[in-house]
Amino acid sequence: MSHYCPPLTPNAIRSRVSTGRFAFTELGLEKRCSTCGEYFPADTEFFYAQAYRPEGLSCGCKACQHESKIKSGRRKQ
Repeated sequence: MSHYCPPLTPNAIRSRVSTGRFAFTELGLEKRCSTCGEYFPADTEFFYAQAYRPEGLSCGCKACQHESKIKSGRRKQ
């Protein structure tokens, strides 16, 4: 299964790296989860695709969003 990594312009990447939302590591471009603060590869394996967001990915990682839904009772364990 292929994972989508949205295209970003070099200026957009520089801006996000300078604010700490993205980082370059040995794995490539990584995005910080706004909930847990961990960095994950910036693709749809770890973040949901959201076309309306500038980077095309959700702000929270899939694991945190799943946990949030379980805690709120919107999803069965």
